[in-house]
Amino acid sequence: MAFFIIAVLLTSCFANQTRVQRYSKVEKSLMQGDLEASLSIVSDQKAYSKKDLLLFLMDNGILNFYGGNTKDAFRFLDQADRYQEDLYTQSITANVSTYLINDNQRPYAGEDFEVLYLNTLKALSFIQEKDPEGAMVEVRQGINKLSVFEIRYQKQLDKLKGNTPPEFKNPNDNSLSYSSNLGKYDLADSALLRLMSLILNRDDGKDDVAEIDKKKIKEIWRLYPDIYNFEKIDLDKINYIKPKDKVVLDVFAFSGMTAKKLPWNLDVVTTNGVMSITSNTPGRSFSTFIPFYGRVGSFSISIPYMVRRNNRIRKAELFINDKKYSSLNIVENTSNIALNQFNKQKNFIIMKSLIRATAKAVATYKLQDEARKKREKGEDNTALAVAGVFSSVFASATEVADIRSWNTLPDNCYFGEVVLPEGEYKLDIHYLDSGNRIVRTYSENVSLKKKNKNNLIVSYAL
Repeated sequence: MAFFIIAVLLTSCFANQTRVQRYSKVEKSLMQGDLEASLSIVSDQKAYSKKDLLLFLMDNGILNFYGGNTKDAFRFLDQADRYQEDLYTQSITANVSTYLINDNQRPYAGEDFEVLYLNTLKALSFIQEKDPEGAMVEVRQGINKLSVFEIRYQKQLDKLKGNTPPEFKNPNDNSLSYSSNLGKYDLADSALLRLMSLILNRDDGKDDVAEIDKKKIKEIWRLYPDIYNFEKIDLDKINYIKPKDKVVLDVFAFSGMTAKKLPWNLDVVTTNGVMSITSNTPGRSFSTFIPFYGRVGSFSISIPYMVRRNNRIRKAELFINDKKYSSLNIVENTSNIALNQFNKQKNFIIMKSLIRATAKAVATYKLQDEARKKREKGEDNTALAVAGVFSSVFASATEVADIRSWNTLPDNCYFGEVVLPEGEYKLDIHYLDSGNRIVRTYSENVSLKKKNKNNLIVSYAL
């Protein structure tokens, strides 16, 4: 038993340390503009644990996408999409007892906003491969996923309530002691996917459908002001009817890295029918209590929370033939979406961990109580006492925050549209910091031709 507990502790610490070191190297290489070095790091599947297979696929998908290897990018991204779907199917058919397993011990299945980005990147890959029909399929699948995510979240809530132990139920009427308001899935649409739908419909001559997409985007902005809290694209300047005498070039520019997960440690104390929960993580003030109908003493839990990265890029500007054409506008900020999701579902995340930890704490308390009774009777309680100590240590060791996430996901997605006569052009995207200093420049010579159904440029800078 002791060896097993030590193994759990060492495995958890080693896995987290390995991930931190890997992403630190990837981030350093990307900041230096060395995409190849980053790809060489993430392409080593042995560097990822079996439980991190989804991260391996997503990291390789997005870095190949940035490098213009669209076929390899799509292959990885599509595998990731299929794998996360398989993981969800396995989770809903799993035995009830598996609910007590800590998230760190499960294969990483991705956050909703991460899974959604798989379709976004696959759609852009299709456009670059001159396959607008394939791109539209991915856009529609992404939009449809949002309603599926809402159903999935409700099933998670139902599963949580169904696995609630008696210590969280009023013995008089069996009602739950905690609030039924455990948050909700609060994003029913995506401005980025709708913008891509608009472009594809416009390029396909479906001007009326493109106009509907425009209205959808404005509605998204209205419904989610906290997520889309930046200067918006002037949708009225986008060409909803493709010009006959000129060529439209769409520019997508990605920058930075999205919010990351950190561990949030909470102390839990049960006394006189009350469970109090208090944060002991610096900078994370939190304190609450709920009725509790049992005796488990004190224990700690650790859950993930998300924090923004200090990304140095603040804006992107488009130059054509060395002359400024326009500033690019932010379409979507993944950190805003991630923080919104976690803040809205905070109560659910806490209760899920509390229920799991309480089940272990109850078992520990019973062992310790039996040992105490034997000691009071003068009987040998050594085995039970040792088991109680190991059980307590094991409960704490297995309640480690799962801070896995798609760390190579971008923070901002910028967009701009160029309308020019046919011809050859030098295109530059300057990525600027808060002091308007150029951090990185992406350059490409483009040949704009009216016969091309879709003209697209994609770039990235950290």
